[in-house]
Amino acid sequence: MSKEPISKPPVAACLCGASRQAWHAICLAFFFSACAGIKTERREVFFAEPKTVLGYKTVEPDKLESEGLRLRVYRQDKLLEFNDTLTVFTRVEDGKGDAVEFNKHRKVLHSPGRSIDDFLVTTETTCDQLSEKSTEQIFMSNRGELLEFIEGEYKSRKGNIRILSWERDPVFPEEPVKVGDEWAYNEKMQIELQSFWITRNVEGPESIKVNCRLAGFVDYQGRRCALIQTKTLDNRDENYTAMFKTMKLNIRSVVSQTLLLDYKRGIFPASITDTKSFSSCGEHQFFDSSTSRTLSLLKE
Repeated sequence: MSKEPISKPPVAACLCGASRQAWHAICLAFFFSACAGIKTERREVFFAEPKTVLGYKTVEPDKLESEGLRLRVYRQDKLLEFNDTLTVFTRVEDGKGDAVEFNKHRKVLHSPGRSIDDFLVTTETTCDQLSEKSTEQIFMSNRGELLEFIEGEYKSRKGNIRILSWERDPVFPEEPVKVGDEWAYNEKMQIELQSFWITRNVEGPESIKVNCRLAGFVDYQGRRCALIQTKTLDNRDENYTAMFKTMKLNIRSVVSQTLLLDYKRGIFPASITDTKSFSSCGEHQFFDSSTSRTLSLLKE
């Protein structure tokens, strides 16, 4: 089996719809075939600091921020459009990797929910480099809790990925938070992989724990934003059947996020997700070290 670029699954959006959290590893085998034919370039692995990329300025907390803020997301009245740039380095060794870039376009529509504290989120994502389309629909509270999962599916010429179940605790604490405060939430998802070449053997949903911290406040393009940093550690075994052979992959990953929350509007105008993973299969003498970054920017 050839080692092709690996990407994170396009159907498992996190709260801000940008980073896809720690589900990078779940679709590992799928992207061995899905990205076949995508041109790569061997080059130095380098990502600039999020502050440099996003261009925000750190500001001192004002009186209200110093006393503590209730972080929330709110239903938006207009269609939201995001540009997501995913840069992936695979086969990383001696500071270099095979680089490939994907440009994704995400449209997010909010509709009235069942109360003033929740709303329906419909997301559609396309990619310039691949003939793919993903759709998601969930009911979400203004604390980021996934109240009801309706549908989630990724379609391409190489196969389909379908979310069978998806649960998420409230992302934000109920009480106000101050700079330096930390909290965590759990997320659980079960994904079905439908591909001619590869089958992912899943017995039940997988869980992750996301650790969060309010790192400070920033000025981003004239917006007053809360700077939220998250980290997720994951170590799991995945069973796959490829070309009539069954293999077990051990996948270790670290996902770090930088999220800018415009807390007055209740929206994320920008975010960066950095993922590092190491995958191995001793039986088939396979291993891969990869790193990736997703830059998500709201189109105004």
